[in-house]
Order: sequence, then C-alpha cells, then structure tokens
Amino acid sequence: MQRRTLNDLPPPPPGREGWPWTVESAPLPDTLPDGAPWPRISIVTPSFNQAQFLEQTLRSILLQGYPDFELLVVDGGSTDGSVAILEKYAAHLTWWVSERDAGQSDAINKGCRRATGEAVGWLNSDDVFYPNALEAMGRAFHAHPEAGLIYGAGAKVNIECRVLKPIPYRPVNPRLLGTLFYILQPSSMFRRKALDTVGLLREDLHFVMDWDLALRIAARFPLVAIHEPIAMLRDYPETKTRTPSDRRFLELIQIAREHQGVWDRNVLVFWLLYPIVRCRRATQWRWLDTLDHWVRRALGRIVSENTYMAHSFR
Repeated sequence: MQRRTLNDLPPPPPGREGWPWTVESAPLPDTLPDGAPWPRISIVTPSFNQAQFLEQTLRSILLQGYPDFELLVVDGGSTDGSVAILEKYAAHLTWWVSERDAGQSDAINKGCRRATGEAVGWLNSDDVFYPNALEAMGRAFHAHPEAGLIYGAGAKVNIECRVLKPIPYRPVNPRLLGTLFYILQPSSMFRRKALDTVGLLREDLHFVMDWDLALRIAARFPLVAIHEPIAMLRDYPETKTRTPSDRRFLELIQIAREHQGVWDRNVLVFWLLYPIVRCRRATQWRWLDTLDHWVRRALGRIVSENTYMAHSFR
C-alpha cells in the first residue's frame, strides 16, 4: 500500500486537531539513501468495541508518509460503531474483517498470517503511533538485517493522549528480559523470518503473549533497541492490564517457569505472596494487610524492580 496524505483520507471529526487529525508525517522518498527499497512494514490492529479510539489509531498509521506498508484490521465483531469507522476507511486498509474471534492473540495471529511485510507489528486500537514511527523502524530493520525484534521508546498516555509517563530508550538486556518484559509492546516490531522460525502468538495466553513471543525470539535472534519514540500506550481503568485478574499473574508464572525454571524470581515471589493475597480477598482480617505490606517491602528490597510480582500482584 502506498503512502497516504491528509487529502486522501476522510476529514477528521469536528473539533479534532493536531496529530493525526490535521497534522501528518512528511512523505519519505521512494528509496533509502543508499538506493535500497524501504522494508515493507505490516501493521495488524486488533479491535473490539473501541470506537472512541479506533479512528485516531488508524490515522496514526495511515499518515506516516511511509512508502511501503500495509494495514490489516481484525475486529472481533464490535457493536459500538467500530464497523462504521472501518467502512469509512475501507479504501485505505489492506484488509479488514469484523467477526467473532477467540481473543486478542487469535485476532493478531489472523492478521499476521495475511501480512506480507518484512517487519510485522501490532498496534492495538486504543494505542497511537508517533509521527515518523515507521520511518524509524524501516531504517532500523534495514540497518540491522540480523535482528529478530526491534523496539523503541514511547510513552504511556491517558484517554486524551496526554503523556502520563515517558518510556525512554532502554538498552537490550537479555537477562532482565527473562524476569521482566521491559519492552513497550506497541513500540516493537518483529522480523517475518523470526516469526516464521519461532511461530506466532500462543493463543492460550491472554495477557503475556507478547512477553512469551519476545523470549522465544530472543533465544534465536538478536534484539535491537533504538532511541526514537515509536508509540503511545493508552492507560486507563478499563484496559485489560488494569483489570484485576488472577489469570494474568498465573500466566506470568507459567511463562516465567517455562523459560527460566522453578527458581525464577517471579516464581519464588509469587508463591510467597499468592496465599496472602487470596486469603486477604476471602477474609476481613486486617492483620493480613500488615503482613502483605512487610512481605512485599522485603521482597522489593531483594528483587528491586526486576520482577513483576513483588510490585504488581494484588
């Protein structure tokens, strides 16, 4: 799919201004400075009932000014007006579908199987690319043909896309990756060869499928970090990661144990905290709050920030 401009797309809703409503990335030349073609980039956008964000997400991809990309949208059968937005932008999408699926991993895999790009990434329908994000990724994939995964900087933003927390450049740290997924998922992309080698997302995972995929790729291919900001991750109470769920932490333990073994710090911390947390939920015993506080504080000193469990398991 060729680059799009503001004049190509439908006009933004009234009152919307700035990126990516009335501002676009500058169009790039047809080739890289050395005359090589830009790597084709495939972006898969899974979506379900997120009409309030979907149009902004689509425009942030379409207005990148990148010469060779494709956008595949996999909607899970939304009933909130998302389909009307997809129909509005249908002429600018490589492919889209709206039908029931088995969850986010299934939806992303469905798009990845149709993707033809050398680099493949997914941008959830409530996240947003920075201007020139695809340019930064295209240059990085061209400069590092050995890389299986490339990731950049970014930020967590609120519903209005105001920055809550910048996510700066983070150097590759394979040891840390074993216990903490420190990569900002929407700011990462994978080489098609790596996906073909290790496989797509595990569809039995609902929360940590990105961490598992990164670990599988890191075992076979180099990872590369770049300084440029790539994506904004929207953080608000209704997001999946903010919704209380034992399943998320059980998946974290499953992946930590599978990749790192039973002596992984996440595994050890989990089994110390899990009985306290479950008992506290089931009773009104206030002394469990005190016990939880001191156990968590002690574990935090021991493991620092290098584990999910000591700081986030509730």
